[in-house]
Amino acid sequence: MASASPPTRVLSLCRGLACAALAWAALCTGAYAEPSDVERSAFQKYNSCPSTGRRSGECPGYRIAYRVAPCVGGQDRWTNMQWLSEPAAREKARSDAAACAARAKK
Repeated sequence: MASASPPTRVLSLCRGLACAALAWAALCTGAYAEPSDVERSAFQKYNSCPSTGRRSGECPGYRIAYRVAPCVGGQDRWTNMQWLSEPAAREKARSDAAACAARAKK
């Protein structure tokens, strides 16, 4: 499955107008970043999928997310990534978008 563009990806992870507004604010200021394919692959190599146990390919019900969003000082490194369930990934997307938007205002 091809990775969705950042606006689509953020909006698919969170629901509601408030989340959408925060996500777009973060995107418009350049605060949101999608994990690079190289780092995502490295993460999967060392961290098997919680639902299938595989180290490559799709992971149903889970997403890879940054532990600390790059816009607030996190690095685009596989060591800064984690598996999150779909509901937890949606909540993390909301909180990351809010943090990125707040930081962009400063």
